[in-house]
Amino acid sequence: DLALDFGPAYGLWTFERGNVWKWRHNLSPKALALANFDVGFYTNSIHDDLVVDFGPGIGLWALMNHTSWQSLHPLSPTLTVSADLDGGSLQTEELICVFPGYGIYRTNGPEHWWPYPLHGSDPSHLAVGELDGTPGKELLASFPGRGLWRYDDSGGWSLVHPFDAS
Repeated sequence: DLALDFGPAYGLWTFERGNVWKWRHNLSPKALALANFDVGFYTNSIHDDLVVDFGPGIGLWALMNHTSWQSLHPLSPTLTVSADLDGGSLQTEELICVFPGYGIYRTNGPEHWWPYPLHGSDPSHLAVGELDGTPGKELLASFPGRGLWRYDDSGGWSLVHPFDAS
């Protein structure tokens, strides 16, 4: 599937299997991401959920299973990535967001935000990757003036490189 923003005049559309265009929302998003929240929480779906940041005042929303919009957070993140950080057998993905002034938070679906930040500072860059060969991805965050750091669920934060990523 493909999600495209055709601007304020036409809004957000998806191009789905079978060559079908579907109108999804009249607003133009600030950013788009994909995450698979559903497995183990709502359905046995293996479809990615479209995550949309509609910007300040509207916040972060998810189009769940290609059918219904659910609010994820009232704030608009500056950075967003998705990954299976915990390496769980259900293969759900967490959405990792940086909320300006609040730090890095993660969720695995509507109403499932972790009650504490992964980090209290705002990074300038986020990335995910498989760095250690164990189940689950690692989160990479570049903190201005403090270098590139790695987070994994089993070991927490560790310095990867003293220079900032750009």
